[in-house]
Amino acid sequence: MTKKDRKYDLEERTAKFGEDVIKFCKKVPRGIITDPLITQLKN
Repeated sequence: MTKKDRKYDLEERTAKFGEDVIKFCKKVPRGIITDPLITQLKN
């Protein structure tokens, strides 16, 4: 199957993106600057 033949599953890609954002938020060091940013990403 070539790249042109593959269909993009928006629901699957969106779910993967959300999971990756959560993983990223867990890795970011907590602090007075990063806490508000993490809260915005998680909501």
